[in-house]
Amino acid sequence: MNDLIGSRQRLLLDRMNDDEAAAFVMSLLTTARRVSGCHNDLLADHDATDGRFASLLAISASPGITPAALADTIGVSRATVTGLVDGLVKRNLVTRTADDQDRRTLCLSVTDAGRTAADDLVPAAGGRLSALADGIDPADRAAALRVFARIAENIRAVTAETRTDDAPAAAP
Repeated sequence: MNDLIGSRQRLLLDRMNDDEAAAFVMSLLTTARRVSGCHNDLLADHDATDGRFASLLAISASPGITPAALADTIGVSRATVTGLVDGLVKRNLVTRTADDQDRRTLCLSVTDAGRTAADDLVPAAGGRLSALADGIDPADRAAALRVFARIAENIRAVTAETRTDDAPAAAP
């Protein structure tokens, strides 16, 4: 189990007397970090980042999307999406054009090079992610998804408690 818990998490767990529930969550945290690193390494091999790849896929799915709508679609701020789009434009994967109806509004479209990049990267990323699940029985994957859903519920509950605890007291 030591390989499943990162060294930073181990420092905390040692002070918690190896709490079993905390060890479980820390193992998940370490594994998620490793999965993310594996995915990001593949993207880097293709001169991409997770944000640029998500942007490229979203723009491909919605030609003419505005930067604001793109930010909402991929769950980042408008400032962040500006940098992502700048990187895609610089690589000639996306174009920015003024909207025909409102010249103040920018519209984003994927170039032929962007389409090719996405067409090359989607199977590579999908293959990598699928390979990470090799040897895991479908029933075990389904059980893991139920566990992840429960953890997501617990996160919502814990963060709601934190927001409630941090809220200023109501005036009398």
